[in-house]
Amino acid sequence: MENTVRLLSTLALKGAVVRVSGEYQAATGTRIDADFAPTIGLLKRLRGGETADLVILTQEGLEELIAEAAVVAVDAPGTTEACTWGFAANCSPNRMSDSPNSRR
Repeated sequence: MENTVRLLSTLALKGAVVRVSGEYQAATGTRIDADFAPTIGLLKRLRGGETADLVILTQEGLEELIAEAAVVAVDAPGTTEACTWGFAANCSPNRMSDSPNSRR
């Protein structure tokens, strides 16, 4: 069975994600199943019950979902404070929350 990470991301990062997906899969054996949409659309989908392992949104969108306990915020190493990755609240703890940068 193929390992897959489900990603919902803003359109702004589509090019970057598409560029690194193949390399990531080759290095890890895990495929990125990515879907890209405007932030407002992603917020609606996530609030409607759609799930993902990883979400990449605007800071404001992430803050809303964090306040609603829909995602767990994890600071991405080597990025500025304004760049935060959101992991789905139902994401396996051993995959994401053991990071020393995790915030709950």
